[in-house]
Amino acid sequence: MNFARADDMPSFDIAVAADPGDYATGKALMVEYRDLELADDYAVGGCGLNEELENFPGTYVPPKGILLLVRDNKIACGCLALRPVSDDVGEVVRMYVKQAWRGRGIAEALMQTLLSRARDMGYRKLYLDSLNKFSGAHRLYEKMGFHYCEPYSDNITDAMKQQMIFMQLIL
Repeated sequence: MNFARADDMPSFDIAVAADPGDYATGKALMVEYRDLELADDYAVGGCGLNEELENFPGTYVPPKGILLLVRDNKIACGCLALRPVSDDVGEVVRMYVKQAWRGRGIAEALMQTLLSRARDMGYRKLYLDSLNKFSGAHRLYEKMGFHYCEPYSDNITDAMKQQMIFMQLIL
């Protein structure tokens, strides 16, 4: 999917990861996300990410998972993933846009693409969680129709509850 901006910003492409090269790119973006964005909060915000990276692509593959990659002039600059919780419930994870590409509408385009794909995949509800410090992302999630909710997983610790928000969207 190609997105061109009317204000002369570069266009970018969003595609579903489809081959080993795409998955390697996605994994590299998630490692960067972990190292740059979660370094100070890793005990809370990075829970499970190391295990995901060891078993990559894991649950991010069809038919119920998806990994979206965004490229600007063939340069990978962001990702977003969806993994199954149950047959009709999914979890939105690993939203990341490199710093130099932020403010260009990429995160919103990624989320719009993911929501469309989730509907096509038969999902009826989506969950997500996010560290409190990502308030800009929270505003985007609200704009996309997500609402705050209670923690949706049994493995949420008290520390996580204090440092994170939880949201859901009925599709």
